[in-house]
Amino acid sequence: MNLPETLGRKCRSVGYGWLFTVDVDLQLNLLNPLTRHQINLPSYMELRTGVQLHEKRNAYIDKVIASTDPWNSQAQHYNQDCVIMTISGIASGLLAFARPGDEAWTLYVCDIDGEQHPNGTPIARVPKWVRMKCGDRRKYIVESCGELFFIQRYFYDRDEEPFKTKYFYVLKLKEAKKKKGPYKYKLVKVKTLGNRAIFIGDNASFSFLASSINGCKANHIYFTDDTPMVYLHDEDLAGSDMGVYNFKKGTIERHYETESLSHFCTSLWVI
Repeated sequence: MNLPETLGRKCRSVGYGWLFTVDVDLQLNLLNPLTRHQINLPSYMELRTGVQLHEKRNAYIDKVIASTDPWNSQAQHYNQDCVIMTISGIASGLLAFARPGDEAWTLYVCDIDGEQHPNGTPIARVPKWVRMKCGDRRKYIVESCGELFFIQRYFYDRDEEPFKTKYFYVLKLKEAKKKKGPYKYKLVKVKTLGNRAIFIGDNASFSFLASSINGCKANHIYFTDDTPMVYLHDEDLAGSDMGVYNFKKGTIERHYETESLSHFCTSLWVI
C-alpha cells in the first residue's frame, strides 16, 4: 500500500483502523490508511525540552491509543467523543490527552514512586518474584474481554542475540478475596490465553478472540519490533524481532519475512 501521507512521518497504530503520524517538527495527524481521511491534532511542540535529539519522532511519544473510532461515519465528521492519549517518551510519567478539534493537549504528570503515594490509589502489587526476574524487558497492559492483563516481554542477553525476544510472561488482574493492606486486587500468573490472541509492539496493544479473525491462532501473542532506537543505530537489526509466540509451548515462529524500509518507523499492526 502506497501512503504518501506518511512520507517522513513516524507512524503508530491507535486502533479502529487508524494511524497516528508524527513529523520531524512534532506536527500530529490521525490517518485512516484505507479511506485516506486525515484528522489534525494539536502540535506536540509544547512538550519540547531544551534537550537536542536527533530523532524527535521516536523520542517524544512512546505510546498512543484512541478511546473509540475517531471518525463519525454517519455525520462524516470527526468524533468528538474520541479521546487520544499519549505517553511521552522524553518526560517520564507524562500523559497527554486531546480530542479531535482541540487546540492543545491536556497534560497530566504521574509521579508514583514506591509502594505508597499521596496522590495515587494503589490497586495491586506486582509479585516480588516477578520484580526480581532479571534481563531486558518491555511491559504492556492489555484489556481483553473485560479483563486486564499485564504482559512482560523478555529479551535475550545482548551478547547472545541482541534485541531478540526470548519469551513472554503474563499476569492478570484479579479481585482479591482477602484484602491485604491497601490492595483490592492481585496479579496472578496466567497459564493460558484460551481463545484469545494478543497483538503488541511499538503501538497500542490489542486483544481479540482468535475465532473472530480468519487465520488467527488462539493462545498466541503476535509481536513486532518494540525497540525503535535499534533502527537508528543498527539498520541490519531493524525488522528482525517479529514473530508469533506460542504461549503453551513457549516457542516463537516468524509471521512475516521482510526487511525494514524505514530507519525510524517500526512495523506495526493496523487493527
